[in-house]
Amino acid sequence: MKNSIVVILAAGESTRFKSDIPKVAHNLLDKPVILRLVKKLQSAFVKIIIVVGHKKDIIINKLSEHAAKSGKSGLVFVEQKKRLGSGDAVKQAEKAVGNFKGNVVILCGDIPLIEKNTLKNLIQFHTKKKAACTVLTFEPENPFGYGRIVRDESGIKAIVEERDADEATKKIKESNSGIYVFSAVALFDSINLIKPDNAKNEYYLTDIVEILKKKNKTVAAYKISDPSEVMGINTRNDLSNAENILRARILKKLMIDGVTITDPATTYIGEDVKIENDTVILPCTVIKGNTSIKTKSVIGPFSHIDNCKIGAGSKIKASFLCGTDIPAGREIGPFADIRHGKKLFAAQPNKVL
Repeated sequence: MKNSIVVILAAGESTRFKSDIPKVAHNLLDKPVILRLVKKLQSAFVKIIIVVGHKKDIIINKLSEHAAKSGKSGLVFVEQKKRLGSGDAVKQAEKAVGNFKGNVVILCGDIPLIEKNTLKNLIQFHTKKKAACTVLTFEPENPFGYGRIVRDESGIKAIVEERDADEATKKIKESNSGIYVFSAVALFDSINLIKPDNAKNEYYLTDIVEILKKKNKTVAAYKISDPSEVMGINTRNDLSNAENILRARILKKLMIDGVTITDPATTYIGEDVKIENDTVILPCTVIKGNTSIKTKSVIGPFSHIDNCKIGAGSKIKASFLCGTDIPAGREIGPFADIRHGKKLFAAQPNKVL
């Protein structure tokens, strides 16, 4: 992946979100959707190019704040001034890609659940096939709205958008995820040949498949088994579903690592939280921020812990803690409210730090 650049498309108007904020700037488990994606990719790619447009300053500011805090840069912003489709958006990145001869990975900024290992496997597959383009595909339960993958003996023959598909094509379940890896040379040798000959009069990036095929270039398909990885966030309902998926991933890993979570349905644990084995998390508990909890602690029920360090064998019952260090073996609550080390209220002061 070190021989690859990634282009993130984030210029859309997010009309279905009904918000003054671009959908990719909305929080998903306390981090903006696009920041979650960028953080995942920063260590793997030599450059990240982000195509912005609608309310671009909001997106740029959020990502720039992260870059300033983390000390990681490598982000390049380019603007798509008119929303003329995905093909036009990618064309805006051509100058930023420059003379780079490696792979260009293209994905949308609203697909935050994609795993880094999946992209690694996609690039490896693309290299093995010696393809000009490889499309990440999947089979959703209901493919309505997705571009359909029309195959031939060598790989992909065409990608047909829903609006332009006939009835036979609409019956195809294999769908385009909107994630691609291209040879940079093949991509930018062909991008200007895309024409807006479709129902929306836009430049579809998917049309590049037929262009490459006419040049006798290989267009491959790499199909994944988990559709949730390529779930796009187009509505607030999608955002909620994505959060549920992320929460489930976090809780599953903690339980595999030896943490007891008695009621996952009512437990919220952030991805930066560290919890040691033999700790028990009781129902209706929220743990977030850079919190660490040592072994054999009992947290909850009805506790909210944010950016705290909890010592081994501690018990935190029905309490609010923020920015506080709790020594080992202490019992807090019920109904304690401790912020930044200061005790504000405690129903049982003899048990509270």
